[in-house]
Amino acid sequence: AEMLPDSVEQTMGTYEISAEAEVTVTDSLVTYIISRWSFTGGAHGMYGMECHTYSLAGGYELSTADLFSERQLLGMEALLRRKLCEQYEAANDDELAERGFFPEYISLTENFRITPEGITFYYNPYDIGCYALGAVDVTMSREELENL
Repeated sequence: AEMLPDSVEQTMGTYEISAEAEVTVTDSLVTYIISRWSFTGGAHGMYGMECHTYSLAGGYELSTADLFSERQLLGMEALLRRKLCEQYEAANDDELAERGFFPEYISLTENFRITPEGITFYYNPYDIGCYALGAVDVTMSREELENL
């Protein structure tokens, strides 16, 4: 920000970038959650969250395919859509679109966090909907996952 001409700060405001990290451990998994916020010009600032889950035993990053079978993943895709419809009081994709979602982009994300209660998928602004919709998270309980 100190390198910007005075005219930019007067019209755009001060630029800012910040990041935080959090670590959680569940069973044999460790998850790093990196939260960022920035304003570098434009209509609004931008924020987001990235989750990275690692095996404590092997030290490698895990994907949903490492944790769930192909059949479970298909069931989770359908459950994701049902839960979004429930959370946003929508009957179908058309109503989700009316609420700001981009139905063609709705799918499981590798941006997830495992907890003792289940799994939470995190979608940052613009991932599956407009910026005004904000960040979206969908939690699937262990019971819901066991019933897939």
